[in-house]
Amino acid sequence: MNDFKVLKRDLIRSGLLIIPFWIIYIITWFYDIDIVTWGVFPRNLKGIIGIFTSVFVHSGWQHIIANTTSFFTLSFFLFHFYKRIAYRSLLFNYIVGGVILWVIGREYWHIGVSGVVYGMAFQICFLGIFSRRIALSAVSLVVIFLYGSFVWGLMPINEAVSWEGHIAGALTGLALAIIFRKQYLVVNITDIDTVDDEHYIKYSYKPKKPTVFDLLKNLPDNYYEKVKRGKKSR
Repeated sequence: MNDFKVLKRDLIRSGLLIIPFWIIYIITWFYDIDIVTWGVFPRNLKGIIGIFTSVFVHSGWQHIIANTTSFFTLSFFLFHFYKRIAYRSLLFNYIVGGVILWVIGREYWHIGVSGVVYGMAFQICFLGIFSRRIALSAVSLVVIFLYGSFVWGLMPINEAVSWEGHIAGALTGLALAIIFRKQYLVVNITDIDTVDDEHYIKYSYKPKKPTVFDLLKNLPDNYYEKVKRGKKSR
């Protein structure tokens, strides 16, 4: 698969993921439906369902535009550079982040997909750093450049913002970076950056040192057989 097709495929995947957020928001906005109770209400049984539904609830146009724009960009990075772990990572951020928020959050309704956004940002950032790959570290720097201001969202500066949800996402993202770091870790300084036809980068192997017979295999077959017979006759 050529680079353009891979790029197009990953952009489409990210675009499809944000469609449900917009469909639900437009319907509720058009019919003036209040679905804030779909959010997470910490440490209360009525708020458990919000672990699964809160990501679809947004308070206004600015809220959903900011969240889905970041979600689209970061999910594209995830699909493009970490394809084989992308869906598992999204699911982990979605569920585990929601559970953490339900445990640590203040007792009011928490809504929005920003927790998952924070999870992706922290995962991509730290996984690139842990990997020590030039390409993946560069992606981490891009994320830091674009979303470095996210660090302010972890602090209780604005009472109207669910900073606990952001912390929950950051924790899940960091956990994912630690869990998957070995799949992308450079284990030999002679490794070089390579990308296969699926744009999946895997570096968690040590190159096998060639033996004398491995080198001889490049010679004519009859020469190789003579050498083997000579070794056996000794």
